[in-house]
Amino acid sequence: MKKLSLCSLLGCCLFLLLGWSACRSRHNVADGRHYYEKFPQTVQLRSVDIPLNEDSVLLRYPFRVRVNREKTRAVILDYHHDSCFYHLFTYPDFRYLCSFGKRGQGPEETLSGDDISWDDSLIWTVDANRREWQVFRPQGRGVELVRQIDLTATLRPLNFVLADDSLAYIPDYSGRSRLLCVNRRGEITATMGHIPTSETHISSEAALSQAWRGFLSFNPRNGVLAVATQLGEVLEIYHPADSLNPIVVQGPAGEPSFRNVDGYAVPDGIMGFSDVQVGDSCIYAIFQGQSFDEIGHILSEGRVQNDGGRFIYVFSLSGEPICNYELDCKVSGFYVDEARRQIVATRVNSDRQVVSFELPVKGNE
Repeated sequence: MKKLSLCSLLGCCLFLLLGWSACRSRHNVADGRHYYEKFPQTVQLRSVDIPLNEDSVLLRYPFRVRVNREKTRAVILDYHHDSCFYHLFTYPDFRYLCSFGKRGQGPEETLSGDDISWDDSLIWTVDANRREWQVFRPQGRGVELVRQIDLTATLRPLNFVLADDSLAYIPDYSGRSRLLCVNRRGEITATMGHIPTSETHISSEAALSQAWRGFLSFNPRNGVLAVATQLGEVLEIYHPADSLNPIVVQGPAGEPSFRNVDGYAVPDGIMGFSDVQVGDSCIYAIFQGQSFDEIGHILSEGRVQNDGGRFIYVFSLSGEPICNYELDCKVSGFYVDEARRQIVATRVNSDRQVVSFELPVKGNE
C-alpha cells in the first residue's frame, strides 16, 4: 500500500512537472514568437560625466552617438541644434573637432538629420525630408561632403544601417514589407520580411508601418541585424545570410499600440525602445517603458518631459533575455564598447550631455 502511494505520488509529481514545463514552454515560445516577462538579473549602473573640452559645441538635443570601426572618432546627432545636425569628436576622450550637416534648404544643406552610420572612414547620414543620403569624409579637424545619393525610391527613410560595401537596410514605411534592401546608388534591390503583427485585420498598412517604426543595428562580424520598436516592446533579430525569417522577441508591453486616424498612427500605448546595438555576442537595447497617458499628464501640468530610457536590456543573439542594466539617469542613444567594457550614452533635456557607464566584468553580472 505504501509502495502504491509512493508510486502514485511520484507519478503525480512527474505529471505536474511535465505539465508545468509544457505550459512554461508555450508561454515562452508561441506561434514562433519568444516571450519574456523579466530578466534573470538586474544590475545597477552609475553614470560618470564625460566632460567636453572648452571649445566644444553646445549640444541642444544629442540623440545618437556612433563610433567608427577604428574607435578613434565619434559623431553625435543633434536634433535641435540651431546650425548643424552633426558634431564630430575624437574617441574616447571626446575632444570636439567640427560640426557639419548645416541646417538649411540649400543644395548641400540638410533639411532633417535623422540617422548616422559609419562606413570605414566615411560618415553616412540620411535626410528623410530630402529623401537622400549625404556622405561625408573627415579631413583633419573638418568634414567634406563627398556625395549625395537619391533615395526617392523609398517612402520616408527615417532610419538605415549599412550592411556591407554594397547594401543597406531601410524600414519599409509603405507597410508592404518590413525592410528594404538598398544598394549604394539608392536603388531598391529586394525586400525582406513582413511586419510581425498578430493583428488579422489591418485597416491601413501605412499606419501600421508608422506604429512599428524600428531602430536598426547590424554587426558585420556575426551577420546579425536587429530591429527594436519605438512603441511597445518587440525586438526582431535577423540572420540575413541564413534566413529571412526573424526571431521575434516580445516583452510584457506587447506590440505597438496605436489608433488609426485618417491613415496616420496615433500612439496610445507606451514608448518602447530608443536605440539598439548588435554586439559580438549580445544585443543591447535602451528601453523607456513610459505610457503616453503619463507623458500627456506631465505635459499638461507644464512640466518638462525628460526623454530617454533608464534601462538597457541585454539579449543573446538568439533573443534570450540575459540582463537588465538599470541606469541612474535617462539616456537616448548609446555606443557599447565591449572591448573597453564601457557604455557611452547621450542625454537630452540635461546639462550632463554625454555620460559613460562601466560594465561589470563578465561573470559578475
